[in-house]
Amino acid sequence: MFKDVLTGIIRGVPNRYIVLNEDERATLLKRQKGTGGFQSLMRRLQAQYRNGTQELLVTDDDLTDVQSYAFDYKQGGWENDLKTISNEL
Repeated sequence: MFKDVLTGIIRGVPNRYIVLNEDERATLLKRQKGTGGFQSLMRRLQAQYRNGTQELLVTDDDLTDVQSYAFDYKQGGWENDLKTISNEL
């Protein structure tokens, strides 16, 4: 898989774009501290966000990771953040 940094297109993966509402954008764009899996996922999603159109590029891998982190772990702050974003997925 290759991501074209200039266009944000991920080669070989079907692209899905979702438009985030204000609450979802605010949640997505929160500053992430730490280096864990959740923080890495959020940084990846932040990098795939198009501010001008308010669209988020979502791949199959992203959907799997969001599902896992939002619903398969104990409930807490970051799980709730992902649930906010996942409403659009």
